[in-house]
Amino acid sequence: MKKLFLWTLVIVCSGTLPAAPPSVKQSMYRGWGEDQLAFREQITLSNDHNYYAITIAQWKPKEKQEPQTQFWLFEPRMSGGFSRPVMDFVRLEVNGISEIKLQPKKEDIRTWQKEDLAGADLTLNYDGAKIVMSWYLRSDSPVLWCTLKPAPDTLEPVKSIRLKISMVPSKLAKDAKGGVVWSGGYKRQALTPARLIEQSAEGILLTKSDSWLILQDEIFDGSDKDKGDGPCIIIPGYENAVSSVLDLRNSWINALNIQIQPDFKEFKFGLWQQKNPITNADAEKLVKNAPDRFKLK
Repeated sequence: MKKLFLWTLVIVCSGTLPAAPPSVKQSMYRGWGEDQLAFREQITLSNDHNYYAITIAQWKPKEKQEPQTQFWLFEPRMSGGFSRPVMDFVRLEVNGISEIKLQPKKEDIRTWQKEDLAGADLTLNYDGAKIVMSWYLRSDSPVLWCTLKPAPDTLEPVKSIRLKISMVPSKLAKDAKGGVVWSGGYKRQALTPARLIEQSAEGILLTKSDSWLILQDEIFDGSDKDKGDGPCIIIPGYENAVSSVLDLRNSWINALNIQIQPDFKEFKFGLWQQKNPITNADAEKLVKNAPDRFKLK
């Protein structure tokens, strides 16, 4: 007992307490727009570094509109970054079918925990071509990780697969009357280990040297209350990717469009944002000071 106490004291004093394992919880989503939803399951993931809440939502049908399925990310914040009501933070199109047209069921979601991982698998059925979208946290990282794989019981081959990740870096610009500026008024940038990418009307082809992307705005740099929440981060996977094109135009919303090889066995990527505002400079330090936390494994 004395040895155990001394060993615990040494660990505490040295600041090397092992990270607690991440956790996962599935529940019914409650919040913005819930009364208009026919399906609303939420996956909450947390660890010592961060927490995220992914919502699989299906809008009720309207007179001239069929039910629509979306993926939302409303935690750790509900504005800026990958979070904004009505905005899909990810879209996955398989064989020309968007996830908007899918009919999710509660049994399609399976939560799981391992020693240093916790996550949830979502099986998506694109007319027989089934894909498992697995969201998870590692105990050593603040990043929300995702793996895409063909389901073992898939009935149809994947002929095409495209992933779109959407984000609103820092904040929405407002005009003199307080209205949202949808186009113009921004100075979007993407910082990578290899370069600083400035906003452009044309898509920007990424390479493997762009192993992480800090999506930021030079005007809304997170440095003050009126300067927004600051950057969000994408760790794009390149293995099994045909192309990765960044849409970084002068607009309220930006996106990364990834075309994946149809015969892929696995595709990985990661997303990061935090609750509290962060400056462009501090986001860069965050990644560079702890590179392993922002690295695909």
